[in-house]
Amino acid sequence: MTGDNTMRAPTAITFHAGQRVVCVDASPNRRCGLKLLARGKIYIIRAIDQKPGWEAPGWGVHLDGIWVVHPNGYEWAINPKRFRPVVNRPTNIEIFRELLAGVPPTEPQQLRLPLPNPPR
Repeated sequence: MTGDNTMRAPTAITFHAGQRVVCVDASPNRRCGLKLLARGKIYIIRAIDQKPGWEAPGWGVHLDGIWVVHPNGYEWAINPKRFRPVVNRPTNIEIFRELLAGVPPTEPQQLRLPLPNPPR
């Protein structure tokens, strides 16, 4: 591989427009020095650029509510490595249903841990 950008291996984007993603890298933008993202915040992808290289409009994702416009008028994409897909985890709300139904909660068990032997 040479130092120029023409020999880069292609990178696959596994995101799609409309997908919810969570930010995992909120470091400031290297080109403009602005902090655009918040770590742990959920964003929605509104578009994806798949052009090679990082020249505007470039390759990456565009997010709802965030526009990074270069002085030449092109909108820059954000590196998709800054995000991961949101994982939907179903929540078990059975305990809340039992509380609403008047089922008394079970008593918590008191755990007794053995005391460490005092030094002699």
